Amino acid sequence: PPPPAPPVTKAAYVGCYWDKGYPDRGGKEPCDLPVIKSGNCPHAAGAATTSDRPMTLEQCQVLCDGHEYFGVQDGGSGCFCGAGYGKYGLSTNCTIPCRGNSSEICGGLGCNSIYRTQNVTA
Repeated sequence: PPPPAPPVTKAAYVGCYWDKGYPDRGGKEPCDLPVIKSGNCPHAAGAATTSDRPMTLEQCQVLCDGHEYFGVQDGGSGCFCGAGYGKYGLSTNCTIPCRGNSSEICGGLGCNSIYRTQNVTA
């Protein structure tokens, strides 16, 4: 059998940021983090990769390996990646626990909990 995967290092929390034009433009703008791993974005090309497993910070971090930042939204229904964040401004609405680990916070409605990705590949 293959060796076990290395443990995922703890991601560094950056902050809570609005997404998709919230609160001013009602969610009709492009996603703040453009790479979609779970969820959906207005004006995005391609389909999201989804998982049957309820999202955790660790799972989104693994999905976003190779990107500088990742964000989780709405309890983990959204997992997004990219090289920058914050074009819609700071939010205080990141209060929804992750569906896969209720001790973690996975963003909020219309906003991402943003983390700096720790390299998870050797």
